[in-house]
Amino acid sequence: MPQSPTPTASSNAPETYDALEVLAFALTAPNQRELSSAEIRDRIRELHEKAGRRRHDACRDLVERLAPLAGADEGALADAAHLCQTEPAALAEDIYALRSFASDPKGAVAVAEMQRYLTEAFVPKSEPELALDRAIAIGQVSFSVLIADRERAQRGRQSPAKERAVAEEEVAYGVFVTDPQRMRTAELAFNHFRGVYARRYEDFHAAYWTASSRLHARLLEAGREVQALTRLNSLVELGAAVGESTISAHEELIAATTACEPGADFASVLKTATACPACHLRLGAADHAEAVGAVLKRLSQSVEQQLSRLSSVAVRAILERSSDPRVERFLKVVQAAQITTLTEILDDELVGYLRRFLLEARISTLLEPIFDHVQQGGANDEAATREALEKLADVLHRAIRGAGQRPSDEGEPAR
Repeated sequence: MPQSPTPTASSNAPETYDALEVLAFALTAPNQRELSSAEIRDRIRELHEKAGRRRHDACRDLVERLAPLAGADEGALADAAHLCQTEPAALAEDIYALRSFASDPKGAVAVAEMQRYLTEAFVPKSEPELALDRAIAIGQVSFSVLIADRERAQRGRQSPAKERAVAEEEVAYGVFVTDPQRMRTAELAFNHFRGVYARRYEDFHAAYWTASSRLHARLLEAGREVQALTRLNSLVELGAAVGESTISAHEELIAATTACEPGADFASVLKTATACPACHLRLGAADHAEAVGAVLKRLSQSVEQQLSRLSSVAVRAILERSSDPRVERFLKVVQAAQITTLTEILDDELVGYLRRFLLEARISTLLEPIFDHVQQGGANDEAATREALEKLADVLHRAIRGAGQRPSDEGEPAR
């Protein structure tokens, strides 16, 4: 029976490979016989229709990808093939897959699932041996394995010598091997990789979340500073709020470092899943240690900035007028820059008192020129009075908005 001519070296180029030759080869392997354009068209349409009845995701994707080829007339087959796949080896594998889903759906699903697992399994550069195992498995797991096995079964049992023989058709887009042990070899390569990968992933998952739990504890300890900063930011008379992005980042890291509990059947889950279905952690992913350290540093800096504002001469002079002993202690803590002590004494009640005291001082400053003017009996200056009242309204509005920004006591660490 005539064989397909071996493609030239130019067939390696996606835009110049002989698509009809690849299609004929893939449609007739392992016997490799020539097909006319009409025969190629009819065979592809037949296979495409049969495969279209299968429900597996990989088959649906395949059928959709090859739809332009299945709908092409014989004169447009080559262009349609290039549209479906730019590489000849990928086109041949798609045809093998189409044949497999049409004639051996159970086997095709098995190969598709192995290919999916190998594709989804992320192997970092830090795991070179695992990467090699994966590359070997990828090279073994192909739909051409099913074609070879099916053709061998249809021919019946041969002599032991022929059974062990390997027939290879060397072409520019790959090698077709009719090895009776090839499916077994593919399964062994895949199972070896999956077993090693699953063990690596399970160990990494446990170590990652153990480290994250320690980071989570540090973030929870910093919760008092977050609350103190939020309360200080509500004192609008101190100036613009600081560290708001840091507070948001702290909340995000609290969620990101909350430990994942995959369950007792995690090992069984990893037989089909390449990542934890709960946290979707990738093998080799970096933990949040650097981000946590940066957020805690910025948080302390933001609190210190507010302490610096509080210890300014103007603010201290206002607060020193208060006869409340809590304010006196508060000023001592501020002047000593004792952040830990500050977070212990700065509750909503004290912040509310400070807010009111600072607001009253600010209002007094705004109204004092008007009171002086009234006391001196000067002429009515409506413009000056209107300006003072507008400033007063703005101060009151900002103070009310700031009061609404205080942190919730829900989830506050025990004192």
